Amino acid sequence: MENTSRPRGFSGNTLKLIAIAAMFIDHVAWAFVPTESPLALVMHLIGRTTAPIMCFFVAEGYYHTHDLRRYMLRLGGFALLSYVPFLVFEAGGMPGVGNLLQLNVLFTLLLGLCALWVEDHVENGLLRGAALVGLCILSMTADWFCFGIFFVLSFGRNRGDFKRQALWFSLSSLGAMLFLSVPYWEVVQRYGVGNIRWGAFWWAYLCTVGMQAGTLLALPLLKRYNGERGGGPASKWLFYVFYPAHLLVLGILQAILK
Repeated sequence: MENTSRPRGFSGNTLKLIAIAAMFIDHVAWAFVPTESPLALVMHLIGRTTAPIMCFFVAEGYYHTHDLRRYMLRLGGFALLSYVPFLVFEAGGMPGVGNLLQLNVLFTLLLGLCALWVEDHVENGLLRGAALVGLCILSMTADWFCFGIFFVLSFGRNRGDFKRQALWFSLSSLGAMLFLSVPYWEVVQRYGVGNIRWGAFWWAYLCTVGMQAGTLLALPLLKRYNGERGGGPASKWLFYVFYPAHLLVLGILQAILK
């Protein structure tokens, strides 16, 4: 008798749907919920799961795609398509001198994909290191900047060994938190330990930096990935279409309601 039972765990499509829902929750919080409120903290903790899931599937896509160039063009094309909606949402307006290089996460994912290619195809260690540094520099004005590249590399270079993937991803997440902590410790240094209201300081820190620990919530979800694609033929386009569409809608709503 044929076994028709489905594999346990989450398919790729299910995990991407979870990422889309988490992203929407996160962006609604940025748009309409005061940043230093308990509700915003919870929403952002949920939202932090999106980037790791999408970085994981960029790494998976690198090894599964039959045409890497087409995959890169798709990511790059939708990054360009999302450029204006991202600025409308993030900066409240059209491209200008102050925000011209403010790039969305699809650019970061594209650079992560390029980093995997560099790791696989550039044999000279010096050239490989220089190329990776160059990609990190290109990402510095993009959403998640170089840490998005590190996430992709963590998942891609350790593919098949989830413990190593989780370890290197966690270290990258910690690095992101330390990087984002720098302005807070500069404030302490500037005003002195005795002049800081520590209760308010730690709450503000938790709501803007500590919530980045929500990235680790993606690991239990990714551990349950069953290796199945799931969804239908059009499902791979859902994130690409939803991303710019919801940014544009939320950006317009912000302009109307604020």
